[in-house]
Order: sequence, then structure tokens, then C-alpha cells
Amino acid sequence: MAILIENQKNVFNVKGEINQLNAKILKSYVESQFHAYDRVVLNINDVRKIDKAGINILTSLYKVSLLKQKSFSIIGYGCKDIYDEFLLSA
Repeated sequence: MAILIENQKNVFNVKGEINQLNAKILKSYVESQFHAYDRVVLNINDVRKIDKAGINILTSLYKVSLLKQKSFSIIGYGCKDIYDEFLLSA
């Protein structure tokens, strides 16, 4: 399934699935936004499924944001589970 990312005032709404097929595309896109913005918010409310590769990419983005001293937030249904995963991998 394709992934759709829409930017609405620096909140990036993600629709579809975050999986092995498109996780690297999401990573490249979000990393490019770290160059443009000090704060990146990823809204996953319309994401139907995130596989292990997707979780790994989100964790990687979190670590990159820390290195670049950028604010990176994930909002929407399921975000607490992702933050718990971040804490386990830290």
C-alpha cells in the first residue's frame, strides 16, 4: 500500500501503512523536513498499520532528531505504543 504524507502547517499527516516497502521513503522525507523546520510533528491517526520495519524507521527518526537537536513528535492513535518502543530502544 502506498503512503500519503500531507503537510498542514508543519504537521505531517500520514495516511496508509508504514511498512517495509515505504518506510525508507518516509524516513527520507522526514529527515529532509529536519533541514527546513526545527519542529516536526507526524500525525499517524490515519495510519492503518505499522510493521516492524516502520517502527524501526520511526525509532531511527527519533534518534536523528535528538542528534540534530530538533523536536520530533508523533501524535494520533497508537502514538503511546510507539513512544514506549522508543524508551525500550534507548
